[in-house]
Amino acid sequence: MSLFATATQTGDLAVVSVLASLDPIVIALVAYFVLKEKLMRVQVLAFITVIIGSIMVGRNGGG
Repeated sequence: MSLFATATQTGDLAVVSVLASLDPIVIALVAYFVLKEKLMRVQVLAFITVIIGSIMVGRNGGG
């Protein structure tokens, strides 16, 4: 069974789905730190917005 399926069964689906959608952010961070890719200003702004939104959903439990 996948980790996503396990998380949806044991956790709040709204929180799990938001956290699962953070894959592009993780990939961008790996590219920045490992591959020394440059991040554009709009990408940094999007990163900050996604992190703040994820924290808000996590604190409120998705509802």
